[in-house]
Amino acid sequence: MTPECERVLDVLDGPLPPELAAHAAGCADCRALLDGFNVLAPPASA
Repeated sequence: MTPECERVLDVLDGPLPPELAAHAAGCADCRALLDGFNVLAPPASA
């Protein structure tokens, strides 16, 4: 896990800043993490 991956973990509860979004788009670990988080997160209307 890179320092950027750790920063993505730190901000999972909000929108990713552009530099982290770019990292996550190219990182298989971060994509898997974000996909899993989005599946488990409650709906926005809840």
